Amino acid sequence: MFYFIINCIWPICVYFAYIHCGNILKNSFHYTATQVIHQNFILSIVQIGKDIFACLLSYRVYPLKILKVHLLLFLVFILICPFLLETATSSWIVFLVQYGIILSPRICPAIPIFYKNFPVL
Repeated sequence: MFYFIINCIWPICVYFAYIHCGNILKNSFHYTATQVIHQNFILSIVQIGKDIFACLLSYRVYPLKILKVHLLLFLVFILICPFLLETATSSWIVFLVQYGIILSPRICPAIPIFYKNFPVL
């Protein structure tokens, strides 16, 4: 059940970070489609870097502790996210909101631990 819940969070966050914030950039800051795609490309590169860092960090730190820290950071950020989007005066703030949404908990470093605890029968 928890594996399903963690996997369900990710598509919602991807929609919000890439599509909804892209519409905010287009409507509020008058970005063209090319500029929105460029900012989303930079965000995806940052996301890959974060995932690689989390996987490398799992060699030293227990992966479930990494997920717990991700969850705490994400919950704190979600509480201030609506305020940040309402008062966004530049696209840089929207980029930081997108990055905060990308910090959502993923199963990336803890996949073997989840799979190990699945019942076989």
